Amino acid sequence: VALVNMATGTGNNVVVGSNPIGVAVLPRLHLAVVANNAGTASIVDELQQTVTQTVATGSGSIGAAADDATGEVAIANSVANTVTIVNAVNGGTSSISTGQRPIAVGFNYVNHQVAVAASGSNSVGISDGGAGSQNQTFGINGPTSVIYDPVPTDCGSNSNGTTTNTTGCFIASSSLGNSVSVIDPVSSI
Repeated sequence: VALVNMATGTGNNVVVGSNPIGVAVLPRLHLAVVANNAGTASIVDELQQTVTQTVATGSGSIGAAADDATGEVAIANSVANTVTIVNAVNGGTSSISTGQRPIAVGFNYVNHQVAVAASGSNSVGISDGGAGSQNQTFGINGPTSVIYDPVPTDCGSNSNGTTTNTTGCFIASSSLGNSVSVIDPVSSI
């Protein structure tokens, strides 16, 4: 992984695990977590430019998303059909069961929900961010990415034009549908 100072254009390479594919940054903690496809995650200290810990994830680690408030990073494990939640401070992990072939994750940093794009299941699942399983699932044809949008008014409104969502929504792309979907986990729409 290359760490580059954007102001000076200088930096260093930091050696991480095998086949790094996804990365998420925790700016408050000056940490980055790299998803290594071989089934690990490397926790990188951006200031020291070193790997401080390597933790086991599920096989096929591919996508990563951070919750800077909690210091956690969600890692999609495309072969294991799980998401590993990594505590970047202490290296602790927990696991969430997902649909088939999860390839991307989004982390709602307001209420700490995790959205998972599962390409093999044609779905995006939502969990509370803790260990366990997903509590909401939305059908998306060939989802390839998902991201959190913190602006409640972007999630739509009820029939009176009033926004009922106060925590934001997820936006997922559909590669097979040539579209994006706005997912409101509050109203389950």
